[in-house]
Amino acid sequence: MRALRFLVLLPLLVSSGCVHVHETSATAGMDRIRNHLAAQLHCEALELKENSRDSFSGAGKNQTGEFTIEVTRQGQKIVFHGIYTGQAQGTFSGSASWNKSFNSAFGFHKSSESTQVSLGTP
Repeated sequence: MRALRFLVLLPLLVSSGCVHVHETSATAGMDRIRNHLAAQLHCEALELKENSRDSFSGAGKNQTGEFTIEVTRQGQKIVFHGIYTGQAQGTFSGSASWNKSFNSAFGFHKSSESTQVSLGTP
């Protein structure tokens, strides 16, 4: 009888002991996008404001100089285009996409992240 009660409660125990987090560039919020682009562009500072769910604009600074940036989400890709505004002249553009998954069950952790980036100056 006790064994049957345990078997009845087992699905509840299993579901409460599991945590699954899945984030992609298609679902990431503005803070995650800003952090990802700041690392990709080696920024000392990067500020973004949200124009819409899939459109952001802002300004930043990296070792090349100060710049303004326009960022859009296009499906799985985060596409950006920047213009240097200080002494440095030129533009840059590129894209980023990522997929991050974190699973935890009964103290076992599994995490994976894959990233695809490109950066160019036209």
